[in-house]
Amino acid sequence: MSLVRGGIVVSMGEYVALAAGVARAMMLSRALGPEGIGQLALVRQVLIFGSQVASLGLPMASVFGINKQKRDPATVLKTSLLVCGVTSILTGIVILLLFTRATGFFGQLSAPAVAACVAFVPLLLAYLCVNHLNIAKMRGWSIVATRILPEVLLTIVIAALYFPGALRVNLVIVLDVLLPAGGLLVGYLTVRRLLGAKGRFDWDYLRSAVPLGVQISAAGLLFLLNSTVSFVILRAFQPRFDELGHYGTAVRVGTLVVLAADGFLRLLYSRWASLEGEQRRQHVQRTISVAILAAVIGCVVVFALARLIVVILFGEQFTPAVLPTRILLVGVVGFLLTRVFQQLFIADGKPYYNIITLSCGVVTNAGLCLLLVRDYGKIGAAIAGSASYWVMAGVALHIGRTRYRLGLRTMLLPSREALMQVFRSLKGSEAPKTTNQDQP
Repeated sequence: MSLVRGGIVVSMGEYVALAAGVARAMMLSRALGPEGIGQLALVRQVLIFGSQVASLGLPMASVFGINKQKRDPATVLKTSLLVCGVTSILTGIVILLLFTRATGFFGQLSAPAVAACVAFVPLLLAYLCVNHLNIAKMRGWSIVATRILPEVLLTIVIAALYFPGALRVNLVIVLDVLLPAGGLLVGYLTVRRLLGAKGRFDWDYLRSAVPLGVQISAAGLLFLLNSTVSFVILRAFQPRFDELGHYGTAVRVGTLVVLAADGFLRLLYSRWASLEGEQRRQHVQRTISVAILAAVIGCVVVFALARLIVVILFGEQFTPAVLPTRILLVGVVGFLLTRVFQQLFIADGKPYYNIITLSCGVVTNAGLCLLLVRDYGKIGAAIAGSASYWVMAGVALHIGRTRYRLGLRTMLLPSREALMQVFRSLKGSEAPKTTNQDQP
């Protein structure tokens, strides 16, 4: 399966999962209101951040180990699972203390909700470790199944509880565990034949994977921190959760275009890890040019329909999210550009470029939030977020031009040749292989 056709399969799966997520958001926004959505968004942000810390970047590093170092997939999986299991226990203790001691900041959580939060991290990491074997092998349909089935299951459960009016914040937090648990189960079923029983713990692989993984994880943490800092500063300056609820809704709608492309971005990492030199340079330039064109079109459409989208999906009580949504959309193309470059830097074994890029974004976002949020609330947070997206994109473009000899014009303006290669890939035909081009 070519990258484009595989990317389309995975992106279609992402759109189905996104549709399921939007359906849940429609029900939850009406059942919980802006305050409940704000509290839920803050808890989820902490859980994702904690999972990134505990992962040590090993799920992503496993793709590099399998594709670049040609290591046995079963050995890579077993090693990653054992290490992530240990780090999950430590992270779970921190999460337990946070949600039971800092109730003034996070709000009151029930004992089952706190227990679900503690269980979320090991389940999510196990799921990621398993699913990255499918990503390494570019098995599009397996990735889709692992992504969609848990999303659909959770949506059905939420719908069953929504109509009787039984949804509460604590219950939703407990139900969130269904996503990583279901993903882990389906993911294991898709890779079990690939694994057999030959896997073993490999210290040699661990010694090579941890330094790379920690750099990947550090970049991931900075990426999450760039979004988390807005929520934390908003919560610190605003006494009510509804401001968080409106801003969280703006982020959700504003980044729809990028979220739907996540599956395709993961395949880019796998593909670029197997390419070298001029072949990869040409492939990167053409991929970026087409991705930017698609992002611009998507952002224009969502910008024009922002009010309609927010009202239909979340209800009239979320109309204060429309303006911050449009402000964030101004920077979303830069956000996508940064995500694409992230895959290139990791595939090349140089995730420290991501650390540089994302650090600039975090500093920009935090500084502007501190200046603007006290007086302008969610509007100030949206301005800070949009500006940080373009700062990250600018730094990534500079590294791409100076370190990878990527042409700025070629990246920003899609050529006829790049578009024709996409169409050829869709039809299954291949262009001649030379040192100057590669199949998308």
